[in-house]
Amino acid sequence: MRLRRILPVLAFGAVGVALGVAAVLALKEATLSTHHRVDPKTTAVVTLDARSKGAERGRSLGDMVETLLLACRLEVARTEMEGPVRELGSGRYEATFRPMLDETNQRQLRGCLEDWSIDHILIDVVSIRSA
Repeated sequence: MRLRRILPVLAFGAVGVALGVAAVLALKEATLSTHHRVDPKTTAVVTLDARSKGAERGRSLGDMVETLLLACRLEVARTEMEGPVRELGSGRYEATFRPMLDETNQRQLRGCLEDWSIDHILIDVVSIRSA
């Protein structure tokens, strides 16, 4: 008699535990940063818009953009900035990275650049494309 009452509780408990484990595994897969191999000969061109308000005197917008790009490059795995940052006009800049950034590194770089980690400069990443 007692076993008849306990079996449904145990069954529901087992189903609950199985669903919980499946949910944790699905969340892990959705949020885990995984890197993929990229061809070392490829490059990525990052285009961004920058604006500054209240910056220190003597600091140009281009200098601040370059500083932030160099700092954020440290956030991504195995890539180097190639050549100088190019000013395209009207607050738009481009930088080239070698090798191409995989999807995880692109998200990390975009997040770092748009995170306002240097005072008085705001960056919007326009695109990250292979070249």
